[in-house]
Amino acid sequence: MAKINSGGRRRAPLAAGLLLLSVAAAFLVAYRVIGSDVEADGRLHEPFALIPLAWLSGLAGAVLVAVNFWRVRAKR
Repeated sequence: MAKINSGGRRRAPLAAGLLLLSVAAAFLVAYRVIGSDVEADGRLHEPFALIPLAWLSGLAGAVLVAVNFWRVRAKR
């Protein structure tokens, strides 16, 4: 039986982590671009949901990248 190359599986956490870090950066850029304003009656309009989404995706991406580097280092 032919041996299946598992190189793609080793790079998957790194790729997913980098993608999540990029998404986090995009959320933060979108938050700054959209901006916030105060209406005449005192209501604040801002894309607040982008802040926790950026933190969560950034944290998940950082964990995946760290796990990938830890696994690569452990195999050496």
